[in-house]
Amino acid sequence: MEKPQNKYRFERKYIIQAEHLDVFLFELLNHGYSEIFEQRQINNIYLDDYDCTNVWDNIEGISNRTKPRIRWYGEQFADSKKTVEFKIKSNDVNRKEAIHLDGSQLKSFGDIDAYWDNIQTKMITNKEAKFYTEKLFTLRPTLLNSYSRNYFINADESIRITIDQNLFYYSPLTYTEDTDTSIIIEIKYNSEYIPSNNLFGNLALTKHSKYIKGMLMTSTFKAIY
Repeated sequence: MEKPQNKYRFERKYIIQAEHLDVFLFELLNHGYSEIFEQRQINNIYLDDYDCTNVWDNIEGISNRTKPRIRWYGEQFADSKKTVEFKIKSNDVNRKEAIHLDGSQLKSFGDIDAYWDNIQTKMITNKEAKFYTEKLFTLRPTLLNSYSRNYFINADESIRITIDQNLFYYSPLTYTEDTDTSIIIEIKYNSEYIPSNNLFGNLALTKHSKYIKGMLMTSTFKAIY
């Protein structure tokens, strides 16, 4: 298992429309930020129990919760290394823990459940995953999402910004897919660093979860939100 990130970090999220992205990028570079990675595609399979507890905890604003998911980079159906991640939220801060998996391939959307069964089987003999195995066996795949991400950092490396776009959602529960044209900006920093309002003052701070948004767009949850 990946060494836990002992320090929690703050995350702020903003949503902008595509027509405003060029202006934001200009301001970002003008404020001394630089791109640190090439754009890449991120894929997640979110895991939840049969009561969709993680959905309800988010909607009800439970401050301490854990969101498990399978994450990988690149094409959706490529043979690639993947991780089972646990995003742990405590009030306004977050940290992650992860179990690294050997290379594997999701072959199709219809293969998601079988793919998760295969991962569970492998994790039974994974000593690093032993602590999580019992809990993971109560979960099932509830959503797949993909999006492209750009990464930026400021001059003293105290603030990181990611820009996510081209959002795609698929539900293995309803066999429904959808896309979202919104662009999500995430600002990540340690508690001693507070992003300046000069750059973000014109943006509306929002509570946004890709998992919840995807569930709303592809399932009956949209009727109750």
